Amino acid sequence: SIVTAVVSSKSTGTCKMTILYGSTSSLSVLLALCFILALTEEAHGFTSITTTRIIVGHHHHHAQGKTTNHHPRLIRLAMAETSDQEESATTILSAKAKALQEKAEKLRAEIAALQDSKEQVQEAQRQELQTQLDQQEAYMQHYSAEIPILKPDGSVVMERVQFPPLIQNKSEGEDENDEVSTTTNGQFQSDIMVCEAPLPLGMILGQERATEASNAPAVIAVDEILADSNGALAGIQEGDVLRACTSCKVEMEQPTWQLLVGGIGRPKTVRFMFGTDDQPLETVLEALGANRMDPEERPVVLVVERPKGSE
Repeated sequence: SIVTAVVSSKSTGTCKMTILYGSTSSLSVLLALCFILALTEEAHGFTSITTTRIIVGHHHHHAQGKTTNHHPRLIRLAMAETSDQEESATTILSAKAKALQEKAEKLRAEIAALQDSKEQVQEAQRQELQTQLDQQEAYMQHYSAEIPILKPDGSVVMERVQFPPLIQNKSEGEDENDEVSTTTNGQFQSDIMVCEAPLPLGMILGQERATEASNAPAVIAVDEILADSNGALAGIQEGDVLRACTSCKVEMEQPTWQLLVGGIGRPKTVRFMFGTDDQPLETVLEALGANRMDPEERPVVLVVERPKGSE
């Protein structure tokens, strides 16, 4: 059999294919080739396929021509197969897209968990830092007092001054050289108080070490106070540690006009705060007695540290 196919195309014109085969299945083979060509030419304006079959005998030559238009059937087959392929590709792509979406959601969940964990750690650190700052602020407020401070220009200003605690209790079993705490179960072991009382104060002072450690500073403590004395009425109690007090001294005041003419100036009594920490007892007594020199006869200002539970 000799089978010939003619394909018409808008882009390539007419294409002719001929195949020689010994059986009638040649037509199917040629149609398959035409189907492939038709798919290729579909986008370029494919129009039709025409096939012609010539049968050649053994003892005589018999030619028979037959023309058939197979275009509609080939197109339907091509569209059906293309639809199946597209559906299969869509299914594969949908499965891959779903897998990628699940993976992306998993990654987003992990990132969100990490972010939450990071924020929790940062919040815990912030709260811890804020707690430390609050404790430091409470410590500074508790161990401080507002007292009159003499400025270089002669003015007096009320300022808050820090008085680190000297009264510190040791827990049982601690060595005397160990560092001691100023709080017990979060509570301060002592208070800073400001008292004002006129002379005479009516109290007896003594000197002792703040702790049993050999390098502890010497402190001035109230060993005894008379009942109904000025000091007792001002709130001073036995066992209080004197941290500071007002004192007076005489300075030479020299106005500018005296400097110009070479004058020696004139004496002036000024009052100031005197710190008693680690000062000899005699010096502290002299500083207290110097308040008698105050021309304004103001009461003595005393800063004392009182152990907790001594009221």
